[in-house]
Amino acid sequence: MGVKFSIITVCFNSKQTIEETLDSVIKQTYNNYEHIIIDGKSKDGTLDIINRYMSESKKVILLSEEDTGIYNAMNKGIDLASGDLVVFLNSDDTFEPDALELINKYYNDKIDLIYGNVSWQEKFKGKIYEKELNLAPNMSQSNKKNNTHIMSKYHLEKIQNAHNATFVKTAIIKQNLFDEQLKICSDYKFFLNMYIQKRKVLHIPYRITNMKMGGISTTQLELGLEEHVKCEIDMLKYSYIDINKRKLEIKKTELIKRITKSLLPPKMYVRFRYLNKGWSLK
Repeated sequence: MGVKFSIITVCFNSKQTIEETLDSVIKQTYNNYEHIIIDGKSKDGTLDIINRYMSESKKVILLSEEDTGIYNAMNKGIDLASGDLVVFLNSDDTFEPDALELINKYYNDKIDLIYGNVSWQEKFKGKIYEKELNLAPNMSQSNKKNNTHIMSKYHLEKIQNAHNATFVKTAIIKQNLFDEQLKICSDYKFFLNMYIQKRKVLHIPYRITNMKMGGISTTQLELGLEEHVKCEIDMLKYSYIDINKRKLEIKKTELIKRITKSLLPPKMYVRFRYLNKGWSLK
């Protein structure tokens, strides 16, 4: 029978993207899963799309009601989860067709978290550019039998970019719900807890999820940074990040993006923004 997966998708007015997300789940080569969708009372036709999929698949579970924020919605999904492993797939993300099959192949019940690689995808002038992130930690010591590690600061750095390709034991995540007081970084706080609890983690070198890159404002980035540092100081009594230096880097990066996008011809911008930085045309 293998592993049963609880895939949780939180959405609100996601009509433009959620069909592709649902398609990527229903087309999995491994089908022992439930797909829990937590909708915040969408008004744009999102629910019509979900209901159509529910008529085609008994694996879809829908809860549509108002929530107090994304982490409140995610906790509702955790409460409904009945699988062995939980993963959060955003309403504009997609799985690779063999994502669940690969996780099932490499998972064993001594592993607390298992994750793979993520492909960042961004659209420019009607074309999609992508970059796969190899999120394997550079570590010398491992369990030779199954290559598992105790959760480390290296995993924290990598998993931040792979939350939607990270599968967590359901029993563990039910005991470590997301902090609903945080607006952006409660998932980082969760993984920080996994680090403190010395959970066992395994990385597999395969692309699991495709993640669409959105336009996050500088204000949101700075709020996320502040929450990130607060979590580390509260829980570790120190932070890995120089917050003032990082805020300057955020402002500089956003300024360069705006200037180059407005001044460079499209072909030069593609070379500067994507091709010279390891991205490729999908």
